[in-house]
Amino acid sequence: LILPLDVANSRGDGGGFNMELFYVIMFSLFFAYVVVLGPATLFYYETDDEKSFFGRLCSAACLEAGVLIVAVVLALIAYGAMRRTDLGDYEIVQYSALLTSEAGIGTLAQTHWSNGVQCSLPPYIFVVVFAIFLGWFLFIIFGGVGLVALPMDLILDYFYRPRPRSAREMAERKVLLRRRVEELMAYARSLELAGEDDESAGAWSRWRRGRALKGKESKLQAELYMLEQEYEVYEAESNLSANPVTSALLLALGILLALLSFVVWFHLLMYRIIIVKGNPASEFLNAVFKFLEFTIARFVSTIVFAGLCAYLLCCVHKGNVKFGLRLFFIVRIHPMKLGRTFVNSFLFNVIFVLLCVPATMHFITDLFASYMRLTSSAFLFTGLLERMKFFKFFWSKKVFLYAFLIWSALTFFYLLVKPKSDRMDIKKMIERRKKV
Repeated sequence: LILPLDVANSRGDGGGFNMELFYVIMFSLFFAYVVVLGPATLFYYETDDEKSFFGRLCSAACLEAGVLIVAVVLALIAYGAMRRTDLGDYEIVQYSALLTSEAGIGTLAQTHWSNGVQCSLPPYIFVVVFAIFLGWFLFIIFGGVGLVALPMDLILDYFYRPRPRSAREMAERKVLLRRRVEELMAYARSLELAGEDDESAGAWSRWRRGRALKGKESKLQAELYMLEQEYEVYEAESNLSANPVTSALLLALGILLALLSFVVWFHLLMYRIIIVKGNPASEFLNAVFKFLEFTIARFVSTIVFAGLCAYLLCCVHKGNVKFGLRLFFIVRIHPMKLGRTFVNSFLFNVIFVLLCVPATMHFITDLFASYMRLTSSAFLFTGLLERMKFFKFFWSKKVFLYAFLIWSALTFFYLLVKPKSDRMDIKKMIERRKKV
């Protein structure tokens, strides 16, 4: 939300905020949450609860010390390799003294162009420069998936919505859910037995077994998540508590968000990818925001812009859950449910979303460069970060933008061929059981 504030502050006579100082404060808080508070609290909650408070605190402190060491080393590497940025071609004016016959000593301005102008970056940049670089990969993978999956799942949930069913159907579903619970409980017990330490095994064997066990635990968590989703539908159907208006509203919201996702994807293609004679093929959404600002009202464009920023972060979170359900052996899901979210899952999502925030800000700033002109974020991301050594290559070649565009398009076609809700396909499971 600092981006809409930055835009509003840059208009007219300005809003009076010192945005440079504001960015320093926000990035300092970012460092405090991502590197110190978030991981330390997460480590504490994931320690063995049978230990004493002091023992759990010491274990979390040791793990947090490792995180701090890694963060400091990366920041020092960034400072050593990227502490200066190339500002490109700038006009340089030099003054030389001349001796004239009447006026005495005067000066003559000599103007020339230089392409070697460099600028030292502010120190706080190195705190987040690696977070931005890492965040871009997370944003591409999960944001690209979420941009498609968020509206598509809302539409699919309408077709999987709770409906009045006969007593026979409800009995079949109840039996199947009970059997599925028994299967997962047996699977969990087998994992518990497999997790017992074998002192005779070597360190390498124990590490491999632990890694395989974590993959199976992730699979179990994904299956439990889908089972919970199906049980909620079963309860709604058995109690006839489902509201058809809610399902219709979610369908309408899904269609609206699908249009919004397509508009963002198309805007990226037309404004940043397709370049005609050195200029974007179309300003598209930039022109829309300018119209809202100068024709309707400035606060309307600010509110809409803030909503778009929040939507992109929602896509990142959705992509994380969706990616974990499909590829549970790579990413462990941490779903958020009102009143039923474990503290470690809540903390994981806080850290994960925060890691993606700088990259999301960079993406938005570049995507709406015309609308965000003269803002501090435009100078920070476009003027400084995109011209840093090492990072400059990725942005000059548009590596991140091409990757996001292609990945989101591939996700769309994949989910179009295999549309799958986040719930169990209980109808097919019942038919398969009957055949057996």
